[in-house]
Amino acid sequence: MTNMPKRILVKGIGASPGITTGSVVIAFDPSEAIERFELNKDPVLVTSMTDPNWTICMRKAKAIVTNTGGVLSHAAIVSREMGIPCIVGTKVATSVFKDGDYVEVDTHRGIVRKVAKEEYEKRIKEPKTGRRTETSRARQKIRETGPGQGLIMWFKDVDKKDLPLVGGKGANLGEMFNKFPIPNGFCITVNAYKRFLKKNELEGEIFALLNRLDAGNTEELETVSRKLQRLIMMGKIPEGVRREILGSYRKLKEGSVAVRSSATAEDLPAASFAGQQSTFLNVKGEKALLEVVKKCWASLFTARAIYYRVVGGFGHEKVLIAVVVQKMVDSAKAGVMFSANPVNRNKDEILIEGSYGLGEAVVSGKVNPDAYIVDKKTLKIKEKRINEKKIAIVRDSPGKIKLSNWANSRPIPSV
Repeated sequence: MTNMPKRILVKGIGASPGITTGSVVIAFDPSEAIERFELNKDPVLVTSMTDPNWTICMRKAKAIVTNTGGVLSHAAIVSREMGIPCIVGTKVATSVFKDGDYVEVDTHRGIVRKVAKEEYEKRIKEPKTGRRTETSRARQKIRETGPGQGLIMWFKDVDKKDLPLVGGKGANLGEMFNKFPIPNGFCITVNAYKRFLKKNELEGEIFALLNRLDAGNTEELETVSRKLQRLIMMGKIPEGVRREILGSYRKLKEGSVAVRSSATAEDLPAASFAGQQSTFLNVKGEKALLEVVKKCWASLFTARAIYYRVVGGFGHEKVLIAVVVQKMVDSAKAGVMFSANPVNRNKDEILIEGSYGLGEAVVSGKVNPDAYIVDKKTLKIKEKRINEKKIAIVRDSPGKIKLSNWANSRPIPSV
């Protein structure tokens, strides 16, 4: 009689469809994960939650399982884009499984199940039911019409046709501002970024380094990335650009603002570029604003962003970056809504995930959010998932967030 393993499984939320079998790699740091992937031909990444630094690892994983997060978290969004089966919000996966365990990941049932080696070997010989779409071949070509010379565009003047000038995030915010009551703000257009590069004579050096780069060499990629970001941060913002940014900030008449990167190749139908560029919350003061604007520009050259463009077939010289400056909302509760269910692709369902505090906790996967599936026609709730533990986010300092237990306000580590 064959010795079968003890029945071990964990339940979570199926966030990217597929059923697959592989061998567990438990990791909490992307650099250690990528090294261990080399020793595992069918790695199933089991971790707390991913962030943009995990992109290279995620592309090599056969499936992804996380302790925290919902279907709008980083791991979920990127897994769907890459076509990798993903289960999030298991709460205990990293403590239940151990390295080398053979598991079946069934996203349709939201189950990760330990299997015997014999079953694993049998399953890997069968046709794969997990999907890996060739998203890089279906990228939407960015419109290359020459933008105007404006350095600042307010949300009221922006729509989706302005994507080459204000980037994907800026264009979407312009569309929303003219239809919904969202906080006011403005976009620092790609023209400001181009003037910055020209003033500091950076274009030649940047593209010379990128054109020689072997993005598959992790050490070389990190070295070039650090050098490029350092060049940006050492540059001086041209006086005309500086004057326009600060003048618009004063007109906004808001102390604290959210400052978000908005690249011309993001939030596309076939490529989200989820979390590839930087966002800074609770930014206050003119000096701080100018500093984080440069940090947003520099984030176009993080290792993860460079690698993402290379594997996605986006030419570095064709991707520009704008910056969005928007009134900061110090929310008690926040969340994210999808106008169609991104998991089952049901266009008749609205998916909402929310939590206490800022929406950053939901999209970063730092919490297991409450979730609601709403019928689009009747606006009635069809399904809901309420988590027992509520997590709040309290302001720590500009650009930083602290999580604490809502029930007793006991602080837990900053993120």
